[in-house]
Amino acid sequence: KTEKKPASRKTVKMMQRNTNRLLNLVNQMLDLSKLDAGSMKLELVEGDLIKSLKLIVLSFASLAEQKKIKFSYTFPKEKWTTCFDQDKLEKILNNLLSNAFKYTPEGGEVKCVVKLPDPGKNLVEISIQDTGKGIPTDQLDKIFDRFHQVKESYEPESAGTGIGLSLTKELVNLLHGNIKVESELEKGTIFIVQIPVGKGY
Repeated sequence: KTEKKPASRKTVKMMQRNTNRLLNLVNQMLDLSKLDAGSMKLELVEGDLIKSLKLIVLSFASLAEQKKIKFSYTFPKEKWTTCFDQDKLEKILNNLLSNAFKYTPEGGEVKCVVKLPDPGKNLVEISIQDTGKGIPTDQLDKIFDRFHQVKESYEPESAGTGIGLSLTKELVNLLHGNIKVESELEKGTIFIVQIPVGKGY
């Protein structure tokens, strides 16, 4: 009788990653369905915006260490209490940071910068920059389309589902914000998101 060997630590980690990816995909599809049905609404709460964003960003520190990627982040020093949709901001930030780490090679760098609104304005700006392979110029106007994949610049095993960025764009639109992208092949990509906050938006 042959005894089965216990799964190696590497195999268990791979299974966990695949499970998390599948769960994330299911959640993204559910969010898209809600957006299509018009059932996803704004849920504004009052709280410390900077603290909330910082917690999301810092949750990627272990991934940066694991992938040996330099991870830097800049936040305003002051506490800033305002009204914002925490759940949707978290999804937007998670999607963009996940992408940045996914396509940045070992030894690369990911930067996140959060800026408070200018005087008299209510737009919070979040930028996420990576030193990944970059996106071809002719693909930049398509990356927010549902199920679009940038196949030319990535290996098949690292290709995404084409859902994350389209969902991010639609969530930003729901929050009455805007998102733009700049990229250069072999140098990296930067996403800049501006989201209005406060009771009046």
